[in-house]
Amino acid sequence: MARQTIAWRAVRLLIAGSAVGELAVGIAATVAPGALTNFLLGATVEGTGAVVARMAGIAVAALGLGWWIDRSRLDLSRLRRVAGSYLVYNFGIGALFLAYASTADRVILVSWMVAVIHLVAAGAFIVALARLRPAAETGRA
Repeated sequence: MARQTIAWRAVRLLIAGSAVGELAVGIAATVAPGALTNFLLGATVEGTGAVVARMAGIAVAALGLGWWIDRSRLDLSRLRRVAGSYLVYNFGIGALFLAYASTADRVILVSWMVAVIHLVAAGAFIVALARLRPAAETGRA
């Protein structure tokens, strides 16, 4: 039972932390896409690229908001719905930044950090979910 409590706390903490981070990044991308892309990627963005970056910012903020709303109301059914978006997003962003950082013409430490943080968060979420599985199947979660 203690293992279940720790796993639930870990899941809630991962989702809440990710929600706050993604809300901040989404707002930053919407308000100042050029400054954010320069910070994350060492690249500039203007014109149509800035519009697309703002659209992505709105989407990221919406995802963070959704995670924030569900962070403390997770039951097994909600967790299953949130888990898919959480894993796909974090693995996708982690892989994208890993690919960019490894092929960039110069070392951009922030890109490497974003890749690692997203991949570790996804991995930690999988570990926490695996610890919940036995209790979830018996209806004790």
